[in-house]
Amino acid sequence: MDRDWDYGSGGAGAGSWADAWEAGEPAGSAFAAATPAARHHSAPPPLAGIERRLASLATQAWAASEGGYVGGFDVNSVLIADPAGLALVEEVGDTIASLFGVVPGMALARRSGLAGELAAACDLIALSPRPMPFETSLAGKGGALLLVRGIALPIAVGADAGKVQAILNWREVLNRAATRRLRMELGAALAMAGRPAAGRPDPFAWPSGAAAAAAPWH
Repeated sequence: MDRDWDYGSGGAGAGSWADAWEAGEPAGSAFAAATPAARHHSAPPPLAGIERRLASLATQAWAASEGGYVGGFDVNSVLIADPAGLALVEEVGDTIASLFGVVPGMALARRSGLAGELAAACDLIALSPRPMPFETSLAGKGGALLLVRGIALPIAVGADAGKVQAILNWREVLNRAATRRLRMELGAALAMAGRPAAGRPDPFAWPSGAAAAAAPWH
């Protein structure tokens, strides 16, 4: 079944297989040989973190719109008015509002946490109106650590001209104390699972003696 993709099949070595992939046709593929004109594959994209890809996609969409508001990122977006002053939150995704406390009508300037990071990005954009990446780590709930990464985009055209759109996402990880506690809980659960239950028969045990003679055949 898998021999067409094996480096040693069909007389194709690792180098020729990779070359064929880059050219758009995996070496030795029976389907590709049957329909060579209908199949074309580009090389797989390089692996990267999801956060970096999101910021890159947002920046590309912003450039394509010639500096306008970027649609399609509303869940991960914060729209900020008066970026050179109070930096007022005009619109924000519900998850960002509940997780980070950044809510509509809030002035970001001189605040801590994510609000302070967004305000700092707005200050930099006021000095040089270009995309400003930012990243930070914040304390979350239940001993979690939130790693936040995003891009702040100056809006130059359209109804939101003069504002800043920040597009961000985050990843939740456990801090050391929470990780240690989780390992202890997992270890205890595995130890309990490994103990035989007293007085409980094994349903998969093969019967012997009289029980074997009486056991039905299936």
